[in-house]
Amino acid sequence: MVPEVNTERTRSAAWLRIAVAAAVVVAFMNVLAIGVVALTPERCASCHVSSEEALEVREAHSSIACLDCHGGTTVLAGAGFASREVYGMYLRLPIFSDRSTAIVSDAVCSGCHAVTSEVSDETAIRIDHATCTVDRDCADCHSRVAHGDSVTWPRSFDMFDCVQCHMADATAVECDLCHTERSRDERVRTGMFALTHAANWRQTHGMGDSLACAACHPADKCVGCHGSGVPHQAAFAKNHGDFAVDEDAQCESCHTQSFCDDCHGLTMPHPGDFAPEHSALVNEQGRETCENCHAPSDCMTCHVKHVHPGNTQPPGGE
Repeated sequence: MVPEVNTERTRSAAWLRIAVAAAVVVAFMNVLAIGVVALTPERCASCHVSSEEALEVREAHSSIACLDCHGGTTVLAGAGFASREVYGMYLRLPIFSDRSTAIVSDAVCSGCHAVTSEVSDETAIRIDHATCTVDRDCADCHSRVAHGDSVTWPRSFDMFDCVQCHMADATAVECDLCHTERSRDERVRTGMFALTHAANWRQTHGMGDSLACAACHPADKCVGCHGSGVPHQAAFAKNHGDFAVDEDAQCESCHTQSFCDDCHGLTMPHPGDFAPEHSALVNEQGRETCENCHAPSDCMTCHVKHVHPGNTQPPGGE
């Protein structure tokens, strides 16, 4: 009679061999699939050019192979792109279904296009690329260069982005410094300003970047309706409490009460009876909520330094 232990070992060894063989087959099929896809250079056209949702290919880029921009020309880059294509595009596995297969890197662009220190005025917008492209990718502004309006995620330069830097330099806010065509009145009725300057602008003007207002309008243009602190500056999140308690503050002209409460974790500004009741809130939520705005010294001013009459020790003293 065969011992039961030996039978179990034989069965386990058999399953291990099957598992190893299956893993080898799966690995081989993966390598084969990625290799075939990587070695088929014009595979993109089967979906993106011949399908009903074909990508437009503009004339200037029509002679360039798709993978020269999207996949990379090295063996390693090609294999990486092919693996994302197999798992993300064909098998549609969520972990691989990101936009990395569509990204065109700055290194690819600079292979043909040189960024110079000269101000470019080839379009209706003058731009100093050497300055304005710091911490930005080429595709942040030029995503439609090759595929026009058929790009599913179009990105372009936007004055709301430009104004962040231009407003820091008071000499760089004149319209004609950057714009070479159309009058000021034409510009505020088209493009990014069409919504904020439309007939119902009182309801829609807040949908733009408030810093952009100051490029044309004096500060009191906003303050007259919204109170102090508008337009919000870059550091507003840190010092907005000072403006919120200002007697001229009109935060509610744009924000609902929940806008403040949801961020702070409690009703803001503090109601009149907050001081006598706040200890219960601290016991319930902890000091972390308070320290979102207050330094520990704000609490110590009352709770440690203050000595109650008849008691020469501070609370908790020995």
